[in-house]
This record gives sequence, C-alpha cells and structure tokens, in this order.
Amino acid sequence: LTALRARDPAAARQRLQDGLSEMNAAERLALLDIFDNHLSPADEDFLEALLTDRSKEVRQRAAMLLSLLPQSRLVTRMSERMRALLHQERKLFRKQLVIEAPKAFVAEWKSDGLEEKRPKSETLGDRGWWLYQLAGALPLVWWIEQTGRTPAELIAWANAGDWREALLRAWGKRLQGPAAAQAINSADWAEALLSDPQAVKLLGSAPLLACLPVTRREDHWRQTLTNRAEHPLGGALEAIVRACTHAQVAPSANFSRFVLDEIKSAWLKKESQWDYAFRDSFPEFAALMPDSAFVELMN
Repeated sequence: LTALRARDPAAARQRLQDGLSEMNAAERLALLDIFDNHLSPADEDFLEALLTDRSKEVRQRAAMLLSLLPQSRLVTRMSERMRALLHQERKLFRKQLVIEAPKAFVAEWKSDGLEEKRPKSETLGDRGWWLYQLAGALPLVWWIEQTGRTPAELIAWANAGDWREALLRAWGKRLQGPAAAQAINSADWAEALLSDPQAVKLLGSAPLLACLPVTRREDHWRQTLTNRAEHPLGGALEAIVRACTHAQVAPSANFSRFVLDEIKSAWLKKESQWDYAFRDSFPEFAALMPDSAFVELMN
C-alpha cells in the first residue's frame, strides 16, 4: 500500500477505503500511516469520514492528519473555536491580546478528535487540557496570521499570560512528527522556543534542535558543550555526531575547532577520564570534520 501510495495516491486511498470494513482498529490505525506522504486536499473527505470511526485512536489520527491541511474543514472549525477564545482587553492605557481557555467542553468537539477527560498523568487542569488540544490542532502559521506577531513575540505573549504551558506545549507538538515537515517557518519557531528556558524545560531541547538545519544548531551545541556540569562531554558529542550523520552534513570548520578546544580543556582537567561515551564518539566526530580542521586535531 505504501508503494502504491508513492505511485498513485488516489488509487492507494481507494484501495484502503474498499478494505476498511474488513480491518480491525489496530489495522486501520496502522494503515493510516500512508497519509504521512503525499497528503493533499483530495484526502480530506476520506479522513473526515474517519472522524466517526468506532476507534478513538483512529479518530484522533484522522483529526491529526486533517490538521495538516490548512484549508480543511477541521482546521476551519478549530480556527473558529480558537478565535472565540481571543479578545482584546484594555490594560492601563492600551489594549492587549488575551486568550481565555474554554470554560466548558463542548460535546461536538469530540467528533473532531478532542477528549474531554485528561489522562491521569496530565499536568494541565481541565481548561488547560482543552486549550492545549485546540491549539495543537492549528497550523503554526495560523498564530502569525491571526496576531501579526513573530514566533518570538508569541512565546513572550504566552509567557505573560495564564495559559503558558498549554500554548507552549501545543506549539512544540506542531514541530514534531508529520506536522513538522508541513510547518511554515518551523526553524524560526524552534529557535524562538530554544531561546526560552521555560519552553526548553517543558519540551526538551532535542526535538526542537531537530527542526533546525545542522548549521543553525551549532550555536546551541556550543552552549551545551561549555555547560559540562549538566551535559557530559561524551553525551553531547554523541548527539552532535548523530545529527550530522543523519543530515549527511559535516560540522563547520569553526565549530570543529571549537569542539577540539573544549575537548583539550576537558582532557587537561581529566574530566573525560571515565567518560566512555566520549571515547566512542570522539573518533566519529573526527571523521566528520572538514579537512581544514585536522591541523588543529594534530596539535
């Protein structure tokens, strides 16, 4: 089915639709993965029909896929719901944009993949949980278009309000999985979130760094390498090697020299004496360096 989807998306969709009634919920859910590739407005009617599927997981997966189509009916419905939560409020001598989480769960939201009850492990309250789901169903570009603000300005706005965790987590969610590939200005969003300590604490730095081109990750890697009290040298170097190898991009000459300086410093202080991850990752990093950095390596 995946191969057919690559050759003829419409034929693959029709084949799945024809066989859907014979599949159990786990099979239906697994086969929806084909829509991670070549997703288009032509898939909307099929996915909309799955919003009434017997399986909650299938309904939620269909809703997530529909949220990747900016002009879909689901995104339109979510947009209307979110706009109802935004309003201008006068504070001192000027008006400020304010967001209020829903005060109650609306029954029709369930048909769009939203859940009323929080998971037991959820740290958000009920209202925050509903807001998180609504915000997570909207493309990141929606927030820029609706507010006229940059990602950095939106993050500062969220931090100044009452619903910071719900919004930051929703925006971080849009930078992961299939949504990341469709996010406009995803690198700018990732940079802005990485620059905010609260966002990094909530989301972790690894998924945000993965949204950046390797060359834009180097400044963040410099900070990690110099903060060896929290980030052991070997672990940091392993992450760098993994990212460069996956992207098939060599670290820059300047960054390579910086890494070598940090390694020399750690070596002289005997910080890496028992760092076995460092012993494994350093040769791998050396193999990735550009030729011009080898002069520094030999010294």
